[in-house]
Amino acid sequence: MQCWKSLALLWAWLSSVQTSGVWLNGSGYEDLLIGIHPAVPENYSIIENIKTMVAEASSYMFNATQKGLYFRSVKILLPLTWQQHSTYSRPRTESVNEVDVIVAEPFLKYGDDPYTLQYRGCGEKGKYIHFTPNFMINDKLISVFGPRGRVFVHEWAHLRWGIFDEYSSETPFYVSSSFQVEATRCAAGITGSSIFHKCEDKFCSFRTCSSDPHMEIHNKGCKFLPDKNQNATGSIMYMQALSSVVAFCNASTHNSESPNLQNRMCRLQSAWDVMMRSSDFSNISPSNGMDSPPAPTFSLLQIKHRVVCLVLDVSDSMNQFDRISRQRQAAELFLLQIIETGSYVGIVSFSQEATAVAKIRQILSEAEREELAQQLPAKARGGTNICKGIRVGFKEIGLKIKSTPGSEIVLLTDGEDPKLHECLTEVKDSGAIVHTIALGPKADSQLETFSRTTGGLMFSAKDNFTSTELIDAFSGLSSGNGNISQQAVQMESISFTLYDVDCRKGAVSFDSTVGKNTFFVVTWQHHIPLIKVYDPYGKEYPQTNFSINVTIRTARLQIPGIAKAGDWIYSLCNTESPIEIIGLTVTTHPANDSNPPITVKVHMNEDTNTFPAPMVVYADVSQGYSPVLGANVTAIIEPQTGEPVILSLKDNGAGNIQMNPARPSVSDDIETNLEKFSRTASGGSFTVSEVPTGPLLDIFSPCAIFDLAARLENGKIELSWTAPGDDLDQGRASRYQIRMSGNPGHFMANFNTTTSIDVSSLTPKVAGSLETIIFAPEELALQNEGVTYFAVRATDEAGSWSEISNIAQVALIIPKTPIPTSPSVPTEPPASVPPSTPITCRPPVSYHSTSAPPPIELPQPITVHIPTVVITVSLVVVIICLAISITLCFKQDEA
Repeated sequence: MQCWKSLALLWAWLSSVQTSGVWLNGSGYEDLLIGIHPAVPENYSIIENIKTMVAEASSYMFNATQKGLYFRSVKILLPLTWQQHSTYSRPRTESVNEVDVIVAEPFLKYGDDPYTLQYRGCGEKGKYIHFTPNFMINDKLISVFGPRGRVFVHEWAHLRWGIFDEYSSETPFYVSSSFQVEATRCAAGITGSSIFHKCEDKFCSFRTCSSDPHMEIHNKGCKFLPDKNQNATGSIMYMQALSSVVAFCNASTHNSESPNLQNRMCRLQSAWDVMMRSSDFSNISPSNGMDSPPAPTFSLLQIKHRVVCLVLDVSDSMNQFDRISRQRQAAELFLLQIIETGSYVGIVSFSQEATAVAKIRQILSEAEREELAQQLPAKARGGTNICKGIRVGFKEIGLKIKSTPGSEIVLLTDGEDPKLHECLTEVKDSGAIVHTIALGPKADSQLETFSRTTGGLMFSAKDNFTSTELIDAFSGLSSGNGNISQQAVQMESISFTLYDVDCRKGAVSFDSTVGKNTFFVVTWQHHIPLIKVYDPYGKEYPQTNFSINVTIRTARLQIPGIAKAGDWIYSLCNTESPIEIIGLTVTTHPANDSNPPITVKVHMNEDTNTFPAPMVVYADVSQGYSPVLGANVTAIIEPQTGEPVILSLKDNGAGNIQMNPARPSVSDDIETNLEKFSRTASGGSFTVSEVPTGPLLDIFSPCAIFDLAARLENGKIELSWTAPGDDLDQGRASRYQIRMSGNPGHFMANFNTTTSIDVSSLTPKVAGSLETIIFAPEELALQNEGVTYFAVRATDEAGSWSEISNIAQVALIIPKTPIPTSPSVPTEPPASVPPSTPITCRPPVSYHSTSAPPPIELPQPITVHIPTVVITVSLVVVIICLAISITLCFKQDEA
């Protein structure tokens, strides 16, 4: 089920979506970005095979899209860890965080199965394609997955056009409407054999599976093996490795009965029909009679050390609300704890004029950090000329590295500048990335244009001493080079009000993936509080261990060595003020380079939107490329005015899309026990325009159900699904409507003409709950054998109906005596097993859209405690172009 949480008149900010820069020039994709992760050892064969793969994919896709689309230009982004070469260009706004394709090792040994991170709806774009280095260089894997170019087109269809796999490892067989056992596939014309395969010790048994639905062998170990030689030309989303497969399933070849993810997510629509709705195809230009596309061109970019210039506002208005001190607090944290070692950093201040207060220098030790922090501006006076500040920033960068492309400007201002538009062209042409921080309610609204046009982040912080937004903004300015081992991890960011002789105690949970270079930073408004910190073994770090700066009101404690795993307890007491506002920020770094830390990432579906379209928030918790399941996630949404809204984000199926699992080989030694951990994350701003004034009408219907399941258990039919809400996935729907038919297409043609099931006694549960209803076949007048399809929808109290759910099916079967199994024979596959079919196994995953064909699978018990699940949470945000902020807090209880 995918829906959005409805929040009336709510303002929020999150990290802006770092969207790909790929675009269509006529029919050719330009600026496809393929990145290589810094942990990948240098191997020039990867570069060469990327070029070959894209060239093959371009021709294959050109023909598969009826001489339509192809790849025109490609950028390959090389890591800083690889040897420097004069032919490699410096990136401009490209970063590993924004790639279309990443070449990286999975953290756990999930094999070399390619996948696309795709957790949005039908027809919506995914995040990225993941290939492993071994997939790119090991030619033996071509016999498993098919030619790399074909695999790439399969994954590109997931990423770019939002279509889904047409096989299913969960339901490899089904009973068709003609009451025949069929393999889950598209097109249905793909021929093959169903083989039962079981191995014990060194002996295996093989037999042909029964096609009799009564035997139910198709549900107990049978695998469908497509014939190597086919007449069918589709489908690329089923098995692109077959040489005959050169097309996507369309309306004439689509198998709407097949219980695959494409049918479930796209409501029985063919892959081609969904693709035709993409703007890529609406803007396609004629091929001008070309029989083949032109060869793609390639450029090699290599990430360099960061070059960052802080451009900070010191105009007179920065004296209000203690802004100048808060700016120093946040910028100091960035310089001392966030910016990566090896980076180049300088500081420019501006009012009506601009001055370079600290020349750009490389940070190689704590001394450079401390020296820069001491040069942060402390006084404010004069007017506001933002363009002068940016120009001096560019000048300082140019003096250091001779050019500005790929450098970064961090621009913080609290005021409006009527001349801001005058330097927009300079900013665009600079090739620099401009991150903007709008402080207070009067910061210029044009700031976001600088960020959007340069690929920078957008932040907003209000004049509220109880908010940590400004510190969180600077904490979110990590490098985009993908080298997580060098990046800071924010463990905690919290503020609170304490009255006289009042204390606040709490805990920050450290796991063993982090702990190096750990800082506890305390801030206050009037008087320093009494501070104590205890490690997990009870060792006390008293206030005398803190480095205190009374001028900017900060106290910093650096934990020596590696911070111990466990709960670090803090105690903060107000001893002098009638009322005191205290903040605590805890940052750390990965404990070692070989074990990636648990991280959190958040992004929006859009950074601008128009009412009543919903804003969708996505959040994932992962360790390397292995998403983490079961974290307790809290979103704190802070408007410019009013109280924060606190949401508990549940990983309960609401907002999640369950992808078909792939099943490559998995080692036996990959079991990992998650420890208790804490994380916080924050991001940028977004706006929603054209919001009506006055009370809002009930315009949001319940969200559609995507996880309707049906099964026959003990002679009865059980239907189950995740409950939607009254408004999308908030609240409780008013009632359900369940219908059945002998033809799945009838639901789409006219839902109301199908047979209605009386569910008047079923009271909908709160959104996110599991709904279950059980019927006896005779209650539904189903007396004979056959296949029945079900669909459900919900209505709210205003009478607005949700969209129709996915279609679920049940085959009514009277069991017969099963046929005897054949005796075990020595391990030899039958002659009908094509050599290109792998014999592999793997634990289920739930967010991959993969290119693996349905393989033979050896029964093997495997336990994995880090399932592949993306935590996604969605919400509707109704705002009137105001900046707002949200902090996501992630905690994991001990297993």
